[in-house]
Amino acid sequence: MTIAPDRLVVQSQTPMAASVDNEVVLLDVAAATYYGFSELGCEIWNRIAAPTNVGDLCAELAAEFDADIETITRDVLDFLSQLDEYRLIEVPE
Repeated sequence: MTIAPDRLVVQSQTPMAASVDNEVVLLDVAAATYYGFSELGCEIWNRIAAPTNVGDLCAELAAEFDADIETITRDVLDFLSQLDEYRLIEVPE
């Protein structure tokens, strides 16, 4: 599934998540894999606990981090695409 600014995304219920020292760590028991996120990754993960519009998410992050929307959008789309590849998020139709 292609992640785009007009899509909704939400955390998958599969991985177990925990906050550790201002980071989020995910454990996918079925895949026997764990993931750790940077500060921006943590912000994104926490904000997609409920279905979230990607474009709105990018605009919020750009305002909060005082960054240009193009850079934030590119980084967020790349990150969400990786999460989708590992089946850590869902992209409702």
